[in-house]
Amino acid sequence: MSTQNKKNSSDLRKKAEKKLELETIDIKKLSDDELRRLAYEFQVHQIELDLQNDNLQQTQVELEYSRDKYSSLYDFAPVGYFTISDKGIFLEANLTCATMLGIERCSLINKPLSKFIKREDNNKYYRYILHVFEKHEHKTVELVMVKKDGTEFYAQLECVVTQDEDENPKTCRAILTDITERKQAEERLRDSERRSRAWLENSPVCTKIVDLDFNLQYMSSAGVKDLHIDDITPFYGKPYPLDFYPKSFQDTMSENMRRVVETGEIVTQEAPVVDKEGNELWFHSTLIPVNNDEGQLDYLMVTSLDITTRKKREIEIRAINESLEQHVIDRTVELTKINEELQNEIAERKKIEETLIQSEKLKSLGTITAGISHEFNNILNIISGNVQLLQMDYKDHSNLMDR
Repeated sequence: MSTQNKKNSSDLRKKAEKKLELETIDIKKLSDDELRRLAYEFQVHQIELDLQNDNLQQTQVELEYSRDKYSSLYDFAPVGYFTISDKGIFLEANLTCATMLGIERCSLINKPLSKFIKREDNNKYYRYILHVFEKHEHKTVELVMVKKDGTEFYAQLECVVTQDEDENPKTCRAILTDITERKQAEERLRDSERRSRAWLENSPVCTKIVDLDFNLQYMSSAGVKDLHIDDITPFYGKPYPLDFYPKSFQDTMSENMRRVVETGEIVTQEAPVVDKEGNELWFHSTLIPVNNDEGQLDYLMVTSLDITTRKKREIEIRAINESLEQHVIDRTVELTKINEELQNEIAERKKIEETLIQSEKLKSLGTITAGISHEFNNILNIISGNVQLLQMDYKDHSNLMDR
């Protein structure tokens, strides 16, 4: 039996003896049977008391074990547990709370909680604790706490008011959770979101977020600027494609969005739209399915690049190509005609050449004939001269000449 148990038994014996003095029975007046019956009752009662005492001792051991266990759970819990008065004074605190605040537990008791809250957050704390005590609501608040050495950390304070017998708020049980890592993660996430939004807002690509009901949830500034929209917010929650887009674009985009939802595939398209002023714009769009952490389709992201300038150049190039093709056709026809004319001219020239050749042949023959004739004429002239000489010599013999 432990010292504490012995002390408890001694105290109980003294109380029993004191009570017995008031209820003393005069044994001399009892008969032998009554004495035996009384002795028997005392023995039975003594045994019952011994059994009860054993049970009580066992129960006490179990209670002490349970108390120690829950005390250990309380002291070494991963969060700070403490109790404060309605004035905000520490009444109780576990070891975790004391460790979080960088102070020994005994030194923490009877100190105000506000002493460990950053000055800039004290007003927030006072408003919160006043609300908790007045409304008896279970609420939380995030504060910047300050350790004894001046180190700061983010914490979440959660308070529940306890009441006295008259149901008046008496104390407040609180949980203090270090949320520094969570706050740092949130800050990193906010930084990432700011960078992503800055990238989206300054990118030449128009990015749109469309929910699974095909309603517009977001459009980056590139699209707002390209479409000459003064304020995009009235279009959020409205069906996409927007109502001022041409029907051809609406039909194509709607069909492709349904295709993305059904297949989970990325789809691209090129189609014209019109801005708020009625000007035609061409966009190359990519429809991307975006899944959540569970791998389920969450929303669609549509990225659109303005290709109006490229399309205009393509149209200009196509027109130039068509013009060049027509020019080639026309030139081919013209060259074919010229070729035919040249062929005709060549044939004509061949005929002329043949005629000229024939003429040259005749001319050569004439020249030869003329030469021969000239030679004959010369001979004839000689003969004629000789004849004349003979006539002169024989003029007296004319009869011979006549012969």
